Amino acid sequence: MVDSLIHSLKLLAFLLGMPLSFALLLQWIGGGIRKSGISRLGMAYWYLVSPGVVCHEIGHALGCLFTFCRITKFVPFRLGEDGTLGYVQHESKSGWKGAVSNLVIATGPIWFGCIVIVALTWLFAGTAMVANYGDYFSSDALPGFLDYIWACFKSSKNLLFSLSGDAFSSWWLAALWFYLVFCVASEIGLSSVDIASMWKGLLCVVVVLLLSGMIPGVRDWYASGLHALLPRLFLVHSLMAFAVLVDAVLWLLMRLFVRR
Repeated sequence: MVDSLIHSLKLLAFLLGMPLSFALLLQWIGGGIRKSGISRLGMAYWYLVSPGVVCHEIGHALGCLFTFCRITKFVPFRLGEDGTLGYVQHESKSGWKGAVSNLVIATGPIWFGCIVIVALTWLFAGTAMVANYGDYFSSDALPGFLDYIWACFKSSKNLLFSLSGDAFSSWWLAALWFYLVFCVASEIGLSSVDIASMWKGLLCVVVVLLLSGMIPGVRDWYASGLHALLPRLFLVHSLMAFAVLVDAVLWLLMRLFVRR
């Protein structure tokens, strides 16, 4: 029973814990960036990062399409008097299906934001952002959680350094890439509305994985599935760590700019 619970908790940590932790960290750093940006630029800051807001809302819209929830209104960017920047209104499903749908819709900006960062890098630098799981871990056993987090940030640093030098054909392409990636990364986190709408679905997924993981056959299937998925999850987690790194650098620069 204890071994089954440990296997299920490991699955939850890598599958849900990692991306949600990065998303909350991005939201926290993004809050600091917004505070610094608004103090210097006022409401014009939101127009500066509007590409990231649009990307965020498109992620929600794609979550609706993926869960077959009809979109009733889609506003990718509009600076409202109540502080609303954009929103997606959609039909609501009842029961556990609705809870899981809300989870997918709420976390849409995370997955879509990672895809956009990869696409922007390929478009402007002509290179694919790849994080090789095998460079840090063997395939024999699951890595420790802290070691895995450290490897994600180390991989994100290597991704950033790989784009220096001759990766871009001109300085303005590099500047445009950095600006767009910053916009996407700064708005990739989960807002308070996203968190409020997803917690029931998250609870459903957690309970199902914990209970089903205690069944011997299912537990073994989870373990083998996690081994197969982890190299792909490592790329997603590394890209989120990359977004954290980009946001942290911009936050420090903006704080220095505001102080001056």
